[in-house]
Formats: sequence, structure tokens, C-alpha cells
Amino acid sequence: FGLILFTNSFTTAAIFLTIFGLGNGVIRPSVSALITKRTEVGQGSATGLLSSFDSLGRIAGPPIGGMLYS
Repeated sequence: FGLILFTNSFTTAAIFLTIFGLGNGVIRPSVSALITKRTEVGQGSATGLLSSFDSLGRIAGPPIGGMLYS
């Protein structure tokens, strides 16, 4: 997302967002697999916490980012 601050056209924004999308598509399943393999409390609880914190970040992230940007 840091690269988006340096965009000057739609094309560069699309390229940077494509890179982000590919990276996110690779890392999310990897993190989920790692957490379920390493958990000691149960796979369902660990996956639920991962999903909960992901959702919390999607809720709290934009307002916090907006405040930091302004």
C-alpha cells in the first residue's frame, strides 16, 4: 500500500494494486496454514481468532489510516 502514495497515473496504481493482490493471495493461505499447524488450543479457535482480527483490521484500519494521513 505504501507504493500507492507514489502513483501519478491509473496505470501505476493498477500495477501496484496487482502486486498487492498477488502478495495477499499468497500470504493469507500460508498464514492460515501456519496458525492451524502451530496452535495448541484447537484449529477452530485459532482460525476463528485469525478471522476475527482480520475483520477488526478491516473495520478499524480505514478510520485510523485516514486520521494518520490527514
